[in-house]
Amino acid sequence: MGKSGNPGAEIVTGTENLNLTNKNFFIRKAEIKVISEDGSDSFLGSLKFEQPDRFLLSLRSKTGIEAARIFLSGDTILINDRINRILYHGSPMALKRKYGLSASLLPVVLGDFLMNKVSDPGSVTCINGRQDIVSIIDGVRILYTIDCKLMKAILAIPDNSLNPAGLEISYHDFFSEAQAVIPGRIEVRDLQKNSSVEIKIVKFESPWIGNIEFIPGNRYDLIELR
Repeated sequence: MGKSGNPGAEIVTGTENLNLTNKNFFIRKAEIKVISEDGSDSFLGSLKFEQPDRFLLSLRSKTGIEAARIFLSGDTILINDRINRILYHGSPMALKRKYGLSASLLPVVLGDFLMNKVSDPGSVTCINGRQDIVSIIDGVRILYTIDCKLMKAILAIPDNSLNPAGLEISYHDFFSEAQAVIPGRIEVRDLQKNSSVEIKIVKFESPWIGNIEFIPGNRYDLIELR
């Protein structure tokens, strides 16, 4: 361990340093599978991130036809529904009211460790190579399980009053590219609805040099997200 003599704090710092959102990045290709009680469906996706908080997600059919384009920032959500020709717009609070998670927590889905109010890391030690840490972000309590060797989250469980059953987000098949450590496979399980989303990251670029631009659909119906 380092000179600080605080192994828990070193794990926290090391994990933060490996966050994907420390730099602009571009997930050029992801394979997405949605499983619910009604069946399953598959998509292709790409995701651009521009600091500090701008995301642009594109969802396409397996044949490559874009179904939706979603822009998220600290104060805006815009969704181009290309199939139904609808432009949804609103604030991140609409996302939090519906799913119990704010747009600012999207990095958690990607495996980033977000720290605001955090339990004392110095009071926790790695057991069997893992360390549990509780962090509170935007009123959401997140229980992380950190792999002490990888210094990456392998499990995140968000929990708040709007989403009492919580989600379970697990991360697998890590790989390294440049100075980033990326979960090659992410599974998001909704324990209340008995559904899941599996994301396989195929092509990743970081640091990415570019700008995010969202072009609203021409003559789309406007619907406000509430």
